[in-house]
Amino acid sequence: MTRLIRLLEEFPDDSACAELAIVIMGHSASAVAGSESPPDKKLLKSVDIPRFLPLLIYQLKRPDVSSLLVDHALEFFARATRHCSKDFFAIPSSVNFLV
Repeated sequence: MTRLIRLLEEFPDDSACAELAIVIMGHSASAVAGSESPPDKKLLKSVDIPRFLPLLIYQLKRPDVSSLLVDHALEFFARATRHCSKDFFAIPSSVNFLV
């Protein structure tokens, strides 16, 4: 996960890179934090939601954002907020996006 986040940080204006990284991150985070039972803390830490969220919000605000990226971002929000609400509340832009 760290490598995908680093790609988003290093190439914020590369929409193809962002789309692919967010699709993978979205599925990974959903697998870790999207179930009804509390997630494994070690796995959850590897997703690094506090570092990922601002990058995701930045990509969602881009004028050339794809529907695929938006779809996966919304899936991520829907699943990850269940067990990681503190991470979302700690980043005002994510709360603004959800509201």
